[in-house]
Amino acid sequence: MRLSNHLHVTIAIGIGLAWSCAAFSQGLPTPRDMFAMRMENAVHQAEHFGITNGAMAVALDPKTVVNIHGLYAPPFVSSNFKFTVNVDGKPIEATACEWLPNNVFAAGDAGPVTVESSVNMVYGQRAASIVVTLKPNDGRNSVRLTGEFSGMLDVNQTWEFARPASVTPTTHETQDGVLLLIQEEYAIALASISFPDKPPIKIELDPTTQKWSCDVPIYPEDESGYVEFAIGIGKRTSAIASAKEACKFDRILDRFAQESLNQRVDALLERVPRFESDNKSLERLYFRSLVPALLNKWEVPEFKLNPYYSTGSINGGCLCNYLWDFGEVWEILPMIDPEATKAHIKQFLSVDLTKHFAFLPITGEGFGPWYMVNQEKITGLVYYYVMVTGETAFLKEQLNGRSILDHMIEHAMYGDDPSKPVALMDYGESNSHLELRKDLKYNHVMPDLNGRRYNNFTRVAKLCEVMGKPRPDLVERADALKKVLHDELWDPQAKWFAFKHGDGHKELRYTCQMFKLFNSPVLTDESVAGLLSHWNTNEFLGEYGLHSLAKGDPAYDENDVDNGGPGACTGFAPQIMERLYNSGHAAEADDMLARILWWGEKLPYWGDSLYADRPDYRKDTPLQCMIDGLAVAQMYIFGIFGITPNADGTITINPHLPSMAKHMALHRVRLRGHTFDVTLNADDYTVTLDGDSQKVAYGTSWILSKK
Repeated sequence: MRLSNHLHVTIAIGIGLAWSCAAFSQGLPTPRDMFAMRMENAVHQAEHFGITNGAMAVALDPKTVVNIHGLYAPPFVSSNFKFTVNVDGKPIEATACEWLPNNVFAAGDAGPVTVESSVNMVYGQRAASIVVTLKPNDGRNSVRLTGEFSGMLDVNQTWEFARPASVTPTTHETQDGVLLLIQEEYAIALASISFPDKPPIKIELDPTTQKWSCDVPIYPEDESGYVEFAIGIGKRTSAIASAKEACKFDRILDRFAQESLNQRVDALLERVPRFESDNKSLERLYFRSLVPALLNKWEVPEFKLNPYYSTGSINGGCLCNYLWDFGEVWEILPMIDPEATKAHIKQFLSVDLTKHFAFLPITGEGFGPWYMVNQEKITGLVYYYVMVTGETAFLKEQLNGRSILDHMIEHAMYGDDPSKPVALMDYGESNSHLELRKDLKYNHVMPDLNGRRYNNFTRVAKLCEVMGKPRPDLVERADALKKVLHDELWDPQAKWFAFKHGDGHKELRYTCQMFKLFNSPVLTDESVAGLLSHWNTNEFLGEYGLHSLAKGDPAYDENDVDNGGPGACTGFAPQIMERLYNSGHAAEADDMLARILWWGEKLPYWGDSLYADRPDYRKDTPLQCMIDGLAVAQMYIFGIFGITPNADGTITINPHLPSMAKHMALHRVRLRGHTFDVTLNADDYTVTLDGDSQKVAYGTSWILSKK
């Protein structure tokens, strides 16, 4: 099989820049080491498989050598686009396939012809290049390639949760040797390269069948033949220019695609630390968690924000920005891209978060109804932005005539009447929190949502204190809320919090959402112990992760993966684990960490929800690369390594070495003006700052002073 050799040469050329050479010399993993995945090991179905470059997403079938079945380049969409490559009139089954965020390499045998391909995307272009290498072993001097080039084309200004669908037919034209699918002033262009020292390869199109064909000569000196195609989309002139630009690099376009990926990875690792461990499964899980920082980052001039971080990215699904998801990774986002995080926060605040849960990427308009976690997410985003960056001036910025701090006070107080004693909030009948599918619901006075209000109060109180505008009343209301929550909803026999229906009667719903209160002072010693008693294999723990409802809950539904059954939304388990680590319950967190290691082995990226009873993912959703995946890396940094930026500008480090590792390290943690390493060994941990290393016993916090 030549695939491994071909990949080695292609990648080695592509990463032969200064950063990558330094990485090689230091024995550090390359982008391919960190992010490539052999699809033979993956569980992804073809309809959920794709690559992006921040300007266009391409849908591919990993089981076939060159089968592109969708282009999503906002605002342009061709959801039923087809570009295929056949040999001797037949598709080529992929015997090997490797995924990278902007590249897919595949190989297969078409009878006596070995075929290798690479689909490459260079950042900054609505274009993709397809390089096909052919090696016959039957003595032929050319190979006949055929395939399909077809698809509808539309301009779509509204990218919501669902994948947009194209509905407008196109017509075929040829211009300067470029095949075109035309829809008024828009087009999809298909170009091929003519090598300077070789005869041109002419593509012919049969407009009646929408099939293309060409003859690829076999060169004796190479014992192979090769052809490169490029696809561009947009306005007609732009599509043609993009396609020609993408295939002008001779046979090494994949090298340029790799260089552009390396540059983006380099920029990412200038912001977030590099992780290493003797347990390579832990490494794979960490770096797989960073994939959304590459796939979900869009740089599209038509978008309201640029760069723009979408909730989803694969095949046009869920390009809108949900506060629910953006707020799940509130600590790591300010590390990855502080300016973009701030811009997104302000955009969320510019729409009415008491009415909407998301905003649209092009117009920036509010989208969807209110979600009950909005206030926790927005106050948490601002709180952690200030803690991580130290930029308190952000709280003074004006938006809609008020400061950011004033907006935070408003959201912390949402649903609270300061003229009356604190009361539990009735969230109504909407069923929008868990969205349970059976008749048994979880509505009205819900304990997990009311418990989260505690942190809304205290986080905003801390922001007020930082700005010299103390609000002790917010802390007082938080403490009063804690008492009311336990007095009215704690069930000591069940060791769980009840929820209260609209008519006042109580019921127990065993949702994993309650575990998100770990590490919050809203819990008492009794309620912490009670909730922990349910952290077991009979209720919430599956062989492969977390069940979102306890297995014995009557509302449990085998078909409701995300919040009501045999799995959970991707961000839930790592968020809960971070809270367990930080509250001193490391054994429970370690146990879950061991259960989800398969996430780094079986999936190139993580979608909406992952199963707990088998290595599988939710398929009935277009959200197939969720920004919440960053929550795992966030859990490593702020949970396992116990790194906490404090309001006074100091940084506390209090790590824990998980039971499945003997060595772990974070290199070049950049936080609050410091750059430091933290290394975890069997008996102690080491903090290295400015060339000075200090060993510290586990259980003892190390504090970096204010910079």
